[in-house]
Amino acid sequence: MFSLSSTAALARARVSAPRKTARKLTIRASVNYILDREGCSSARSDDDGVLLQTAAKTCLAVPIDVNALVAQNKGDLEFENEQLKFELDDSSALVVQSLKGKTLIDGKAAPKGRKLKLRAGSKIKIADEEFTVYRNTHAHA
Repeated sequence: MFSLSSTAALARARVSAPRKTARKLTIRASVNYILDREGCSSARSDDDGVLLQTAAKTCLAVPIDVNALVAQNKGDLEFENEQLKFELDDSSALVVQSLKGKTLIDGKAAPKGRKLKLRAGSKIKIADEEFTVYRNTHAHA
């Protein structure tokens, strides 16, 4: 015969936890480029990009969202007598093309019509305004 304690142990052994099925996680990543004045990116709130009270008066109220330009305006940016075209290549790198004017990229004249890859931290001088390229990467599962 079985003892009471061995019967309880046998009952516990038969009950198994439901098996968990492995879920396939998809990781999504996106890259967002903005043009802002030097030092102004650090003067913005991380949550919504609003300027903090300590920001310099030369900071733009809203930085130029290059991804929005590409999506909504075919990447065209006109600034006084200058025109640039931005695009994202297959590897999500930022490419710029000077169409009109005398744009400087990292202190060198951008040849008209030639596509140039930009890196984070590149300086772009359009007319009398100088901007820095900032790159933000977002990833989530």
